[in-house]
Amino acid sequence: MSTIVKSIGLKGLEGYVVGVEAQSLSGQEQISVIGLPDASIKESKDRLKGALHSVDADVSGRHMIILLSPTEQKKNGPMADLAMAIAMLKETHQLVGNIPNHTAFLGTLSLDGSVHETEGMLAAVMQARELGFNRIYVPAQMGGIEQLGDNDLLLLPISHLKEVVDHLNGMHQLSFSMPHKTRVRETAGSEWTTDFCEVIGHEVPKRALMVAAAGSHHVLMSGPPGCGKSLLASAFPSIMLQLYP
Repeated sequence: MSTIVKSIGLKGLEGYVVGVEAQSLSGQEQISVIGLPDASIKESKDRLKGALHSVDADVSGRHMIILLSPTEQKKNGPMADLAMAIAMLKETHQLVGNIPNHTAFLGTLSLDGSVHETEGMLAAVMQARELGFNRIYVPAQMGGIEQLGDNDLLLLPISHLKEVVDHLNGMHQLSFSMPHKTRVRETAGSEWTTDFCEVIGHEVPKRALMVAAAGSHHVLMSGPPGCGKSLLASAFPSIMLQLYP
C-alpha cells in the first residue's frame, strides 16, 4: 500500500496535478525521490528529514520512496515539499486524520519545519482552482492571495508543518481565508477583455506598461510562450487615456 497526496506543478504558467505517492519499506534508513525531479527537489530529502524531526516524527529504520507523477513530466522547484512531508506522515501513520478530497498542499519547507513561499506559487494557486481543487494549504506570508476572487476557493494559511498536522488531526483550528472578489473598474462606453487590476503579479512588466501608457511610448514584449504577454496586452487598453469626442 501507499499514500497519495496532491500538489501542483507548473509548465510555464500552465498548471498540472502532481501526485505525491509515498511508500514505506523496511530497510536502510533513506528517502528516495523519483519521477524526474530537478536538483531543488532532490535536495528536499534533507529538508524533509529536518522538518519531520521538528514535529517529532520518527522515520528511522524505514526506506521512504516518494514518486512524483505524472512520471513523464519533469518536476521543477520545491513547491511540493509540504505535500511530500504530509504523504510521509500519513504513510507512517503519524498523521491519523483524513485528508479531504480536492485538497492541495503548496509550500517549501525549512529544516525547522517552517513553510515558505516559492517562485510561481501564486500562479499555482490559480491553476489549482482551475483544476478543481477547493481547499489549498498555502504559506501564511504568501502575497497576492487577497486578489484571488472565488468564493468556492478555501485557502488555509500555515506557517509551520505542525500546524498542518494538528489541523488535519482535528487538534488545531486555522484562520480560513476566503478571497474576496476583485473590484473591476467600469468606465462608460469601454469594454475590455481584461482589466489591468485583474492581472496578478508581473510587477516589472506592469510598471513598464504604465510608463508607456503615461508617456504614449511604444512597447515591445518578448518572452517564452505562456509567460503572460497576451494577458498583459489584452489588459493594456484599460489604463490608456480615454478619448472623448
